[in-house]
Amino acid sequence: MIAIELVVVACKQRPAIVLPYLDLIPHRVHWTTDYELPEGWVINPAYSSFIRYQKQYVGHLRCFRGHADALKTVQTSVALVLEDDAIPNREDWIKVVAQASTLMEDYDVISLHGRAVDPAAFDIEERSLGVKLYKPKGDSGRWVQGSLAYMIRKDAAHVLIDHVYDGYPIDIFLCNEFKKFGLIHPSPFEHGHSISLID
Repeated sequence: MIAIELVVVACKQRPAIVLPYLDLIPHRVHWTTDYELPEGWVINPAYSSFIRYQKQYVGHLRCFRGHADALKTVQTSVALVLEDDAIPNREDWIKVVAQASTLMEDYDVISLHGRAVDPAAFDIEERSLGVKLYKPKGDSGRWVQGSLAYMIRKDAAHVLIDHVYDGYPIDIFLCNEFKKFGLIHPSPFEHGHSISLID
């Protein structure tokens, strides 16, 4: 069995509403730093269409760096990362996570939550517990919104940790920059806050 560390990426400006669901599960909370954009920072034009408003640039930076900082502290071979507003939508969510963990020898990232996904971009494999594994057909051009919940290999996390933030949103980064990416659908988690961690 793979050793997995559960890390919650949280922001002190709002309640971490996932925590009551983790009372009986070992976990660690990583509080994000209120990073500011470096002086003279300019978004990479390739990503400007992903972020609608300039005022969100700081939020995207804090979210991206918060995830990266949390991953720097992981001690196990695989981490389960939950954002502070990941709310389980089924009682056996931990069984879905356990099933996904069996894929981590073959994948760098298994997302456990994705929105606005185009099924045509994936080969879909039936799994147990009423979920499916979405396997991308190509190496790029993927679209999976949400970094709410995912599993990641420690030996692959450097891809995110080493990235110098240039406006690439973390959710689109996860599904495109990790070549061995998969998505579990439907998600065992709901987005619990009305606003995202980036806001």
